[in-house]
Amino acid sequence: MEAINTDEQEFTPFIAADNVTLFFASNGHKPNYGGLDFYFTRYDQATDSWSKPMNLGEPINTNQDEMFITLPASG
Repeated sequence: MEAINTDEQEFTPFIAADNVTLFFASNGHKPNYGGLDFYFTRYDQATDSWSKPMNLGEPINTNQDEMFITLPASG
């Protein structure tokens, strides 16, 4: 099982409309473009576990802190 929480900072968790994709900001995962970056992970009901958090990359992430991300309820 992959860890979502780290010894660093995680902020602003957001569950997408599919109810299995979690977006969040963190400075404790790698790669990191600087400060807090946006990551996502997906929950697998069959294994009852979360996938390894993946960085959303540039240009979504910058060398500044990213904090809030949302998607439309329609997905």
